[in-house]
Formats: sequence, C-alpha cells, structure tokens
Amino acid sequence: MEFFWPLLVLRWLQLGSLLILFGASLFVFYDGRWPGDTRTYRRLASLALVTGCCWLLVSLADMVDGVAGLASTATWHTFFFATGFGRVWVVRFALLLALIVYAFLAAPSKGKSLAICSLSAALLIGTAWLGHAAAAQGFEWLASLASYACHVLGAGAWLGGLVPLSQRLWRDGEIANLRASLERFSRMGMTVVVLIVASGMVNAYLRSVSSEALVATSYGNVLAVKLALFGLLIGVAASNRWVFLRRLRRNPEVPEALHALQRSVVLEQVLGAGIVAAAVALGSMPPGE
Repeated sequence: MEFFWPLLVLRWLQLGSLLILFGASLFVFYDGRWPGDTRTYRRLASLALVTGCCWLLVSLADMVDGVAGLASTATWHTFFFATGFGRVWVVRFALLLALIVYAFLAAPSKGKSLAICSLSAALLIGTAWLGHAAAAQGFEWLASLASYACHVLGAGAWLGGLVPLSQRLWRDGEIANLRASLERFSRMGMTVVVLIVASGMVNAYLRSVSSEALVATSYGNVLAVKLALFGLLIGVAASNRWVFLRRLRRNPEVPEALHALQRSVVLEQVLGAGIVAAAVALGSMPPGE
C-alpha cells in the first residue's frame, strides 16, 4: 500500500503536539509544577493549528482533484455545510483557536493548565471522527469511541508527560525533587499502561484484527511494528523504574545514575515518536488489507 507522505507527516505532527500538550498540562497536577516556560505551550499550540490547517487543505485538495478546486467557494461551502467531516472540522478549528487563546493570553496558572489539558483532550478524542471509529454504528460506535479515547489519552499522559519529565531531569539539580517527580510519573505510567493495553485489545477486536493478520496484511504488519516498539518502550520504562531509579536512591551523589536516567528518558521519547508515527499510518489504512 502506498502512503501519501505529506498528509501522514502533517497528521503525525498534529497528533504529537496535542499528545505533548495534554501530557505536559496533566504533569502539572500530579507533579506540582511545569518545569519549562509558557513558550513551550505557545509553540505546541501554534504547531497544532498550523498542521490542522495544512491537513485540511491537503485532504480537501485530494478530494477535489487538485489545488485549483480550493479556489471555488462552492467547494468550501459544500465541505463545511454538507458533509460530516466538514462539521467535525468546524468544531476542531474552534477548539484549536481556543487552545491558541489560552496558550498565548492566559497567565501561567493551574487554571490555564486545566484549560489546555481539557482542550487538547477534546481534540485528541475528536480525532476519532476522522478515522476508523467514525465508520462504526450503534453500540460498536460507542465502544470504538470509548476505547479510542482511553487509548489516546493514556498515550498522551505517558508519552506527552515524558517531555516535562525530561526537562525536569536536565534542569533541576535537586536530587530529592527529581526522585519525587520520577516516582510520581512512574506510578502514573503503570496505571496508564494498563489502560493502553486494555483499550488496544478492544480496538483490535472491533477491527477484527487476528494474530494471522499481523503477518498476512499490510495493516497487520504496521500494527506489529507498533506493538514491537511498544514492547521496547515498556522494557525501557521498566528499567527506569526498577534499575536506574533504585540506583539514584542508593547513590544520589553519583552523576552516572542521573545520566543513565536522562539518556533512558530520551530513548523513551524516540520510541514514543515511532509509535505515534505507526498509529498515524494505521489510521490511514483499511484494517483488512
């Protein structure tokens, strides 16, 4: 199967920015403070808006067989007012604009973090209406939406939270604070792993993905890559929790223990980026092919 790479890259960038916004704003509530500055929120919100606009333009140009069709007001009127996808995009742009307003105008506070967390969560869940879940009906549609929401929010809490955690590791010199942050993140991570695995199994069942399909279909091949990356991510996270964090507790004055954690969290982020790329590819593929 051939991919339309510009669209995949746009979707990857938007999904990644929203995952980080959700995970980073959630980090404030279980860790106590955001270790970065407000420019991070602004850059991510801007990236989400720009990639959203480009995603729509590229998708619509493909629907109308070229860029020339975008110059027609009839094209835009039909899309926004006569199609289900168009109405979804109206809501999506409203949420993206609200996200920009909070990122740029609101003063730093837990209220701002809560607003950004809520808006990014709504945008992440709303992506279901642009993918496979939108094709289901009745109870299956509800189950697909619920499992997708659990899956994407769990991923955002973990993968998005790695960004502020990494910044804390590189910027905070207080070992006691770092240990507390790592332990809180680890407890949160163990909870969301259960959520991610359970919802992933439900998603696979609803899409009728069998073990044989992992080998026999293109969709299954990409899913197998995603599962392999997820397995590696679990392994790295476990080593952080049970090996490197214990070393930091026993030898807080030894810099090698902290450096090992810093490198390991960076590796988690690289694996997470690969998992998100695989998820975006899966979203553009029919499950049976």
